[in-house]
Amino acid sequence: MPELFQPKPRKQIIELALSELIADKLPFTPSRLKPGPFPARILSEAVCGATIYGVVKRPLEQGAVLGGLGAIAGAFAGYQMRRNLSGDTPELGIAVLEDALAIGGGILVAALAAAD
Repeated sequence: MPELFQPKPRKQIIELALSELIADKLPFTPSRLKPGPFPARILSEAVCGATIYGVVKRPLEQGAVLGGLGAIAGAFAGYQMRRNLSGDTPELGIAVLEDALAIGGGILVAALAAAD
């Protein structure tokens, strides 16, 4: 995994993350619960979970499973949050709040995985 922390891959990962943050706000972006985006999200988060676990020298399989489960939980929780809060709050405000919660949750998970 150290190759992920080299300048070029690190820059590409940051660019992909920023692209996702922007693309998620576009009006034509499909729901994360649709058949195309949902499995892609699960697979992507499984890879992220395995990567985090690999960095902290934990079993990759556990990280992949936890990442995939986190993607499922996050997709449904994000959908419910947007649905419940969208009445009086602008859609962009809810999306930014959701991103902040996801980023904070990711940092917390990484810190907890590293602490074990």
